[in-house]
Amino acid sequence: MKFFILILMFCSFIAPALSHAEVSIQKVKDKKLLVSSDFEDLTEGEIFYVIDTNSTKKGVAKIIKVKGDRAIAILGKGTADIGDFLSKRAKVRKTVKRTVKKPTKKVRKSAPVADEFDPDDYDSDYDSDQKVYKNRKKKRKTYTTHNGHYLGAMVGFSNYTLDSQITSTQVANMTGSGFSLKAFYDRPLISWLNLRVEAGYESLSVANESQTFCGINQACFANLASLAADVWGRVHFLKSLDKFKPWIGGGLYALFPLSDDTNALDKESLGLSSSFQIGGGIDWHISPGKMIPIQIQYSLLPSADSADGNFISLKVGYGFSFK
Repeated sequence: MKFFILILMFCSFIAPALSHAEVSIQKVKDKKLLVSSDFEDLTEGEIFYVIDTNSTKKGVAKIIKVKGDRAIAILGKGTADIGDFLSKRAKVRKTVKRTVKKPTKKVRKSAPVADEFDPDDYDSDYDSDQKVYKNRKKKRKTYTTHNGHYLGAMVGFSNYTLDSQITSTQVANMTGSGFSLKAFYDRPLISWLNLRVEAGYESLSVANESQTFCGINQACFANLASLAADVWGRVHFLKSLDKFKPWIGGGLYALFPLSDDTNALDKESLGLSSSFQIGGGIDWHISPGKMIPIQIQYSLLPSADSADGNFISLKVGYGFSFK
C-alpha cells in the first residue's frame, strides 16, 4: 500500500512537466522562437499558448515553419523565455462557428531549410491580430547611369561654315545646314569616364549666292553626303540628379564622302579625313534601362586642300541598356 501511495505522489509531481514536454522553447530571438516537439506533430499555421513551468499563460505564438521535430514560431502577444512551453489553445467560442478561409497563395517559396535550423533564417512580422505577414521586398526604381551599356540612335541638325580658297585672292565663304542620322553605343570605361561611339549618315549643304567666281556666273556651293563616325570620351558630373546625367567631353570625328556635288572644293582632295570635336549634353533616363540622349557639339570639318570649316550640331535620340 505504501509503495502504491509513493507511485501516485511521484506521478503527481512529474505530471506537469510531462504535460509540457511536448513542445519546448529552445531559443528566443526577438519575436522568433525555435521550438522542439518530443511527441506532438506540429503543423504550420497552428496557434499555441506560451506557458511557463507553472502552467501560467505568458503569450500566444504561431508555427510558421516545421522541419522534423523542430519548428519556427512567431510570438504574437506576451513574452517567451527559453525553457517555456507551447500548449495548444483551447476553443472557447462554442456558439460561434468560425471558418478559416485559406488565403490565396501568392507567396514566395520559402528558403531551403538549412541543416542548422535557426530562427535568424526567417524574417516575419506578427501583428496584434496574430496574423503572419512575410516581408516583401519593394523594388525601387533605379536608373542605369553612366555605368550602363546602351545602344540607340540619334538624329542631328547642324549649322555649317565652310571657307574655300578659290584663287590667291578669292575665298568662297559659304554657310548652310546639315542633317545626320547615326547609331550610337555607350559603354563604361572607369567610374567617371564613359565611351560613346557614333556611326551613320551625314550631309551638308552650303552656298554663297553673292559670290559667283566659282564658275561662269555660278554661285559657290557644296552639297556633300558622307559616312561619318564619332568617338567620344565623356565625363559625367552632378550624379545626384538621378534621372538627368549631364556630361562634357571631346573626341575624334571622321568623314568618308559618298557624293561630291560642288564647284567650290577640289574634288580630288575629298577623301577619308578626320578632325576634332568638343561637346556636352544630358542623358535623360526616362525609366530604368531607357534614356533620351541630348547633346550639342562643336566640330572642326576635316581640312581639305585650301578649305576648312566648322559646324555646330544639336542631336537627340533614344537608347536602351542591354547589359
